[in-house]
Amino acid sequence: MANKAVESTSKGKGCGPATFLIFILIVAGIILGINEGIGVYGVNCGDTPIIKCLDEIFSEDEADEKGTVTATGPYSYDDYSITMTMKIPLGGGGVTGTVAGSCGGKLTGSYNGQDKGGISGRFAGSCRVFGVNVPSSATWGGVVNKDSKTVPISFDGSGGGFSHQDSMSLSY
Repeated sequence: MANKAVESTSKGKGCGPATFLIFILIVAGIILGINEGIGVYGVNCGDTPIIKCLDEIFSEDEADEKGTVTATGPYSYDDYSITMTMKIPLGGGGVTGTVAGSCGGKLTGSYNGQDKGGISGRFAGSCRVFGVNVPSSATWGGVVNKDSKTVPISFDGSGGGFSHQDSMSLSY
């Protein structure tokens, strides 16, 4: 018997479509990972450089100084809501805090220590808009009313080409 070459009648496409699908999934994963990374960085670091932020995250928390109060307050606009928390040294000094909710990030600022004295600072973080983390920032300022234990502030925020001005009140 003579050896005949066997001809294949299947005309398969090979691994091309599967490779393309895997490539698309990897690209989508990278995009989603970057989006989540922006959100995590905004919430935990604000506008702090990444090296300094990592150092702060992994260092031990120091005990609160005596005379420091924690003021909190909610804010809502359209379908977005946040809770702002500030640590305020009643004798004056550096103010730190966080924003959590639809937007997340860090607050920094200063307080002059006087009753009805000026408090001001900056917010840096990100806001989730239609599932996408958009870098956002705001400047804020107000007064600390030690008698009523309230901190009314006004702010001017922006992110993703939008800006918003309003006011809110925190209490401690």
